[in-house]
Amino acid sequence: MSGPSRALVTSLLVCLPMAPGTSAHYRFDPFTTSHGLPRNTVSAVLQTQDGSPRIATHDGRVRGDGVNHAVGGGVSYVGQGPPPSVVIESVIVDGTPVPFEGGVRVDPGQRDIEINYAASGTSAAEQIRFRYTLEGLNDGWVDAGTRRALHYSYLAPGSYTFRIQAADGDGRWSDGAAAVWLSVRPAFYQTLWFRGLVLLAVAAIGGAVSTLRVRRLQEAERRLTVRIGEATAELASANRRLEQLATVDALTQLANRRRFSEVLDHEWQRASREGASIALLMLDVDCFKRYNDTYGHQAGDACLQRVGAVLAARVRRPSDLAARYGGEEFAVVLPGADEAGAMAVGEWIRAEVERQGIPHGASLAGAVVTVSVGAAVATPAPGMDAASLVAAADAALYRAKERGRNTVIAGMMDTSLDAGAAATSVPRMRIHHPGS
Repeated sequence: MSGPSRALVTSLLVCLPMAPGTSAHYRFDPFTTSHGLPRNTVSAVLQTQDGSPRIATHDGRVRGDGVNHAVGGGVSYVGQGPPPSVVIESVIVDGTPVPFEGGVRVDPGQRDIEINYAASGTSAAEQIRFRYTLEGLNDGWVDAGTRRALHYSYLAPGSYTFRIQAADGDGRWSDGAAAVWLSVRPAFYQTLWFRGLVLLAVAAIGGAVSTLRVRRLQEAERRLTVRIGEATAELASANRRLEQLATVDALTQLANRRRFSEVLDHEWQRASREGASIALLMLDVDCFKRYNDTYGHQAGDACLQRVGAVLAARVRRPSDLAARYGGEEFAVVLPGADEAGAMAVGEWIRAEVERQGIPHGASLAGAVVTVSVGAAVATPAPGMDAASLVAAADAALYRAKERGRNTVIAGMMDTSLDAGAAATSVPRMRIHHPGS
């Protein structure tokens, strides 16, 4: 081979001289990268004066020794250059180039960073590959291919170091890496002091909201307490009204029969414990049926109301009780009273009713409304009960009716008689006539 071949070939057939003693002067062998060529693409083939070929590629030259090749197949690689080096050409922040030798500071509000780089070496530019890492963001190297620019947007505040390396077609990476330091400054709302201030504000607002909530709960509790108190008072008032309805006679506003029985039993038990006396008056409006028949039931109701008012005016002690016993009949309980006291109260009531001057043209006792009164006094003893006192007073009232009405009769109870006998027997009786 006496001159260079200008053709680029990807599989090379080299004509080599044969070893001494062989019958031919040359033989052709194929050579590729598997035999030691840097590239399968060859730019030139030359023959030296000693007859050995020299093969030129983009990455260096190859010299072949025919004898050695024939014996050992050896093709030696000579003249290969160093791996490529890489440099950072520019750094652009939001479209504006910035100095980067001492590092790049990215201010709040700036968001886009572009880094441009290049490599130099013996390899063709299209064969140069790159890899990069951004310390503070990436854990290792990232393949960039043949790109010669990288972009970053919206990096979080902090410090970063960008490093870039290049490799030739044989995969030999540059010995070092070009680097640039980046500092992304935080916005005011990303700083620790601002976050601390926000936390304090949130805590203060939370405390204020909590305090306001507690105050509202306390106010609601206070209003609820007031409402409960008002409801309790209303309930107590309603209960009193119900109790009054249950114990007060609607027509005369005196105690009714139920309340009379409760008070009489209570006072009887107390007199029994204390060894005291208790008196009872039973009253009846004389000829009241004739009054209703003559004047009508409305007039009869008005008459009963006026008699009830007389009783209420006379009964003043807290322990005394005036009650409507039923119909035109009334009763007065006088705890601790003796016979003289009971007779005095009975006479006052009889006289006061007569002094009212309520006309009664159909009465057999006079021209006005009158009452008859029966009184009984007892000191409770074993075998006696409150019913026996009622029976004795009722028997005395019956006697007063028999004696002409408009009178007061007192009967002393016989402790040897039971309630039924006391109702029909008044062994000791005193009669009080009007004017006597």
